[in-house]
Amino acid sequence: MKRLVQDVLLAHGGAERVFWTLQAGASFDDIVIGLTGPGLLSRGGSWRVLREMAPGEDMDPRDALVRLVEAAHREPRLRGPTLVMHHHAGLQFDLPPGAATLYLHTPTRFLWEPERAIWETGIFDAAELRDLRARELWSIERARAIFTNSAYTAGRIRRAYGCDARVLHPPSELWTLKARPGEGLLADSRPYVITVSRLVFTKGLKELMDATRSLGLPLVIVGSGRASASLRVAAGRHVQFITGCSDAELRWLLQGSAAFVSFSREDFGLAAAEALCEGVPCVVPSESGVAECIDESSGTTFCPGALDRFREALESVLARPRPPRSRVAAYRQHFSGRRFVQALVRAVG
Repeated sequence: MKRLVQDVLLAHGGAERVFWTLQAGASFDDIVIGLTGPGLLSRGGSWRVLREMAPGEDMDPRDALVRLVEAAHREPRLRGPTLVMHHHAGLQFDLPPGAATLYLHTPTRFLWEPERAIWETGIFDAAELRDLRARELWSIERARAIFTNSAYTAGRIRRAYGCDARVLHPPSELWTLKARPGEGLLADSRPYVITVSRLVFTKGLKELMDATRSLGLPLVIVGSGRASASLRVAAGRHVQFITGCSDAELRWLLQGSAAFVSFSREDFGLAAAEALCEGVPCVVPSESGVAECIDESSGTTFCPGALDRFREALESVLARPRPPRSRVAAYRQHFSGRRFVQALVRAVG
């Protein structure tokens, strides 16, 4: 039996897309989800959920995260070949030596990088934090193999855990769907730039809105999150927010955009990879995982916090021709779900 353990599964994130790709691969006999958002499991499947959030709880999931850690501690030891998909608390499950392969989206931010986990600060007291860190290090030492989504994240894993991780870029299957026009989605017919993100303050969306305003470019923001109301108040007339669109509609929105833009230091940045697979040029921070996949024909990078550099980068990208078909085909092969699933299943054993 091969087991898949997904610690946190929330909507509109890279972890969600990776999970569905693995689940569709039908390589696992047993699937355990630690914590999931409301309504996410309606797509069907066979799995066991330790806890499902109540409606609205995903906007401030402090208590849910505490209960996830408690549930993980109560779980019996995971025996047999297991793939643990770690995003927030996956390493709190009891892993016997050599049984589990880890795919680390990120080190647990509230334990190792508290400055990048503002909303999570203060959930646990000092003694609890020491215990959680010890359990993570204990699990890391027992892993059969450790994978992560980018060289950027691998460096952060090395600093947090003192170990090396193999890089396996995540899958992007959006381009396999038939794009469907979103009737009434776009309020402005002018060429626009697009970003896809959870609406939280750590994603740099306020800076992105300011930068695109100075260029006079319409900006489409696709996503939802607890900072939605505040961001909408701060947005100018050039910004349009879109929530609740389907994957087919998202592909259509990407295809119609002039560029994908982001100010967020993402562990990888799967939405940007989905744009690359559509031939949409990307402008992303140099401190992000997807930056290592971008070349001169498909976009450019800039130093985070440098608005002038961002404007220069975006203007240069908009002046270039679109990437050639051969480059787009290479991206689609590189980010294929089949490649990703096969690599992880081989590692599980």
